[in-house]
Amino acid sequence: MKIIQPMVKNRLATIREWLHNNALDGLLISSRENNRYLSGFTGTESWLLITPDQALILIDFRYLEQAAIQCPEFSKIDYTSDRIGKLVESLKEHNCLNLGIEEDDLKWGFCQQLLKTMPDLALKPAQSKLNEWRSVKDDIEVAQICRAIEIAETALQEILPTIRPGQSEIEIAAKLEYSMRLSGASGPSFNTIVASGPRSALPHGVASERTIEAGDAVVFDFGCIWQGYCSDMTRTFFVGEPNALQRKIYSIVLDAQIKAAAALKAGISGQDGDHIARKIITEAGYGESFGHNLGHGVGLAIHEAPRLSQSYPWMLVPNQIVTVEPGIYLPGQFGVRIEDMLLLQDGGAINLNHFNKDLLVLPA
Repeated sequence: MKIIQPMVKNRLATIREWLHNNALDGLLISSRENNRYLSGFTGTESWLLITPDQALILIDFRYLEQAAIQCPEFSKIDYTSDRIGKLVESLKEHNCLNLGIEEDDLKWGFCQQLLKTMPDLALKPAQSKLNEWRSVKDDIEVAQICRAIEIAETALQEILPTIRPGQSEIEIAAKLEYSMRLSGASGPSFNTIVASGPRSALPHGVASERTIEAGDAVVFDFGCIWQGYCSDMTRTFFVGEPNALQRKIYSIVLDAQIKAAAALKAGISGQDGDHIARKIITEAGYGESFGHNLGHGVGLAIHEAPRLSQSYPWMLVPNQIVTVEPGIYLPGQFGVRIEDMLLLQDGGAINLNHFNKDLLVLPA
């Protein structure tokens, strides 16, 4: 991911203002996503320590040269020989006694070790604020996500004509992932779901050895990573002509998905967003068959803030990107889910997906 350095400077300035307003001496960043977001570093192991006047990246020997290239705003600390010792040394050198942390990322044992070494250290939760900052996407992030969506949609369009009864779900998932890789994706953004027949009623039916049969519903839920940013989409297809119940369920889910996408906008709550689709499915008699949230934020992580759920009362804001993915699942029979990614705006939402959602029948 290419981060423009003024963007890094702006993000550091935002953090330093927050540190000042919350009487904190520093912020320790431990998660890979927030490391990348705040510094541009793409390695797998590092810590960032941000203080009112310093920005440090603590890394081991493997990443010294990489960090020098990717993180010009950060001073490099080599912690190869003593990881926690170098962190403690940096905290003491910069008088960090009130320290913000990612409480959902740091392990309890590590925190206890840190507090044992520095008894005067006070750890303060900062996860929710970091989630809030990262949930709002700038123009570069939107462009990265749109490219990840484009790659995924192109790959699906490419493999659909090749799908026939007798192929395994794993084989189809491999073709899909291979196509995305050929277009420049660094990998899938999560374990690819290809769930057919009765397995399509499993909301997270990761591809198995089951072979496609005539009459199957097949749920594809997948995405890819492009320069660090994820895509996530779902389409349901039928192998051979669907029966009356399959057509009915597909029509209900599609109606809920389209109407929820049309009604979503900044300024409503995640609960309100979820309710739009849930009401349609419930009134159709299938409320108990839609057991998951309507959607979630996507960015450097496949699941991040905000959420479209019955338990998310907070307001959606402009430039958040969310999925809209209602589904109906009939155990032992089949399931249907349809999912797009939307960019929230004050007056509505922009659908970033373009792949057809009309009922599609594959040759049997």
